[in-house]
Amino acid sequence: MKKFGIIFCGYDCDEHINKSLQVWLDLKHKHGDNLVFTVCNCLFEEYADMGRTVLPIPEWIINNKQIDYYYHCEKAVSEAEARNMCLQYLLAAGVDYIFLVDADEYYQEKDFHKVVNFVEANSFITWFKLPLKNYVFDDKTFLVEPFTPPRIFKTSEGKSRLMTFSWDNDVAYFRPDKGFIPHTAYSQMTIPQNIVWPKHLSWCGAPDYLKAKVDYQNRHFKGICSYRWDESTQTLKFNEEFFAKYNLPIPRTAKDA
Repeated sequence: MKKFGIIFCGYDCDEHINKSLQVWLDLKHKHGDNLVFTVCNCLFEEYADMGRTVLPIPEWIINNKQIDYYYHCEKAVSEAEARNMCLQYLLAAGVDYIFLVDADEYYQEKDFHKVVNFVEANSFITWFKLPLKNYVFDDKTFLVEPFTPPRIFKTSEGKSRLMTFSWDNDVAYFRPDKGFIPHTAYSQMTIPQNIVWPKHLSWCGAPDYLKAKVDYQNRHFKGICSYRWDESTQTLKFNEEFFAKYNLPIPRTAKDA
């Protein structure tokens, strides 16, 4: 197995952490130095604007010896800044691939091994999107079309070297004769849904959490969010204005059996 570096990102995520973290600690224990596990647990700038405060270093970080490096800041930072601190540690550790994981993404050990097998079988590809099973409104309803964000990046491609995060899931490589190059200039592939489809519980939860998430998204993307909070029904709904603005269909949903 190539050497994989994990950037596990979360803030104020107690409702998810007990279910999503353990699998990575177990994988770290089994793979040793071939899996370097880092965590960034920071107050993002948009949450600070919403009145949130920096939280103490949580017990789940302090008490886990399987975490190779964690980044916790006493001030608000951008998501890219937080991930960059972990990235620099991983690059210094000599990893071959960076694997992004958010705390509300629920992987199983077999998912990781399937991803590794697929990535290594396609070693000529620089970066990979990964399909996530996006749950919305409640923990039984999901989007039929997978959510496929960038999740895995080679750290070296020819003369190019992975250098920095430029945005949440966006990275830039550096090539001496060309300077900084966005990852989108390199070859990419989407891992098929029939190979791996981990649960992503980003848009379901308590009302206060969902209202705050809509507020965060509106601030973060400087525009209208694809979801809205309906005060009259006290429920989360698709934001029709968003889909009309970008000429997109309302997403189809289905329910787990």
